[in-house]
Amino acid sequence: MSQQSPLSAASGSDLTLGESKNLIGGARSCEAESWKRQIVGARWWRDAVMFAIGAVVASACLVYSGAGSVQAEDKSGLALPSPCQQASDDKLLPPPQGHVVARPGIVDPPGKVMAATPTASWGPAAGGQAPAMKGGGSASSSSSYAFVQLAHDLPHDPPSQVWKALAMARALQRVSRYPLVLLTNFTLFINGTKLATRLQRLNVQVFPIHEIRAPSQARSKLEHAERIAYWKLQVWRLTQFKKLILLDTDTILARSIDWLFELQPVWGQRDSHDCSAPLAVGGEDRGRLNTGLLLIEPNEQTYHNLQQYAHTMALDWWKRGHEALIQDYFKYVVHTPVKLLDPSDATFGMCLGRTEGLPYEEKGPWKMPAFVHKSSLKNECFYLDRQAQLQEVDGKRVNVCHYHPLGTWWRSLFCSAVNITEIHDPIAADFCDDSTWYSKS
Repeated sequence: MSQQSPLSAASGSDLTLGESKNLIGGARSCEAESWKRQIVGARWWRDAVMFAIGAVVASACLVYSGAGSVQAEDKSGLALPSPCQQASDDKLLPPPQGHVVARPGIVDPPGKVMAATPTASWGPAAGGQAPAMKGGGSASSSSSYAFVQLAHDLPHDPPSQVWKALAMARALQRVSRYPLVLLTNFTLFINGTKLATRLQRLNVQVFPIHEIRAPSQARSKLEHAERIAYWKLQVWRLTQFKKLILLDTDTILARSIDWLFELQPVWGQRDSHDCSAPLAVGGEDRGRLNTGLLLIEPNEQTYHNLQQYAHTMALDWWKRGHEALIQDYFKYVVHTPVKLLDPSDATFGMCLGRTEGLPYEEKGPWKMPAFVHKSSLKNECFYLDRQAQLQEVDGKRVNVCHYHPLGTWWRSLFCSAVNITEIHDPIAADFCDDSTWYSKS
């Protein structure tokens, strides 16, 4: 017996989301938007016609907005947003003040696939001679797989999310064949150095990040962090890639997870703070999704469908945020539930040593997951704040990350990335100074 979607349940009908959408046309602006999507589906037409189409659609949206309170509805009168309304909710974000300058315009969806420049032998940022640090090699220009991270910082804050992304970029360069796509509102360092130019050395492609506004009735209920996390929906718009693995910036890899690209999306991290996988009931996995890691297949229509489903407020998805939205949509609308990774492959830092490990000859330290989300509840060891790492333990002041199995690993990746990119920053230089980091003060 097939499950009824919350959308159809809310409307009192058996309509699927797609069937409901077929009934909510009506506005000419929506027809223009549909016409635009059909044309840009042929990639070789996009660059030639995008500007003209954008002007037509913009005009149509103006006509639509001035024509009165016309709004699409399904059979039950359930109001759904128009494509023009959704498009207006996607805003290009301002850069952090004092760190970046005005950014150029972009084409959305972003441009054609370009593998980042393969890593060469780059010298150290300051002094001495360091051996060349060769990466795992960059993907070919025809690669259709990539990893993606979102790094957004508030205008008056330092680029902390970009700093975190450096360690993952270096990890991927060492253990993966595929590039990292970084969506960010940070483009220039204060000395004028272009972020994208330096990150090419780490096989990273930089694109602008957009604000994706949740429905107003949900937005008022979401915490600030969850409103930012909602922006993850935009990764479905990176349609120049066949598959993407979304990674949070407070994560790190201990070994390759390229094998995930061979799986059929959607797969994600299990949100299990007890470090176990709950038993399946009736063959169904009852675990919850955590989007610290998420394997997806980009699709423009999926992006719009997720947005429309969000407006239904079905199953009070906002109580658990975007993760419940994604998990419920694929389960009840697409009828293809999100599959969850075993904690031995992807888990939280608090679970290190508590998951199933490699069945090697003797018991020992063979339990390191490939992917770790947050070093601990406070995440002290996956960032360059040395003062946060210095703690009083049993009356002694120690750097707790000296004792963490991935503390030194994360730092070595971060400092290697700073070295390769030749980014000059006093905070990073202090953190990467061995005599400082290994001291007790």
